[in-house]
Amino acid sequence: LFSALHWAAFYDKFSTLRILIENDADIEAVTLHGDTVLSLAEDAYNPTMLDYIKGATLKKKNERKRRITLNLKRDCKRISMLHERIISASNFEFKARNSLP
Repeated sequence: LFSALHWAAFYDKFSTLRILIENDADIEAVTLHGDTVLSLAEDAYNPTMLDYIKGATLKKKNERKRRITLNLKRDCKRISMLHERIISASNFEFKARNSLP
């Protein structure tokens, strides 16, 4: 099935396509026939639309990479904090064991 974004690309409706992309339409969606928004825009041969879609696709990929990087940094920080707690608890337990008469 075609999404509204696919129809906009198919019928060469750049203003509609731009509004849909700005409102987070799935630019990487594929129709049942295997058509992407980019392939439909290539068939319509509108250079402005093609450049816009390519730019939006690149922007989305960069945002995804940035999100993954931020998640990795957050996870590493959590692991580091857990490691510090484990070491601290181990040291406390060791001191408690060794201080017994």
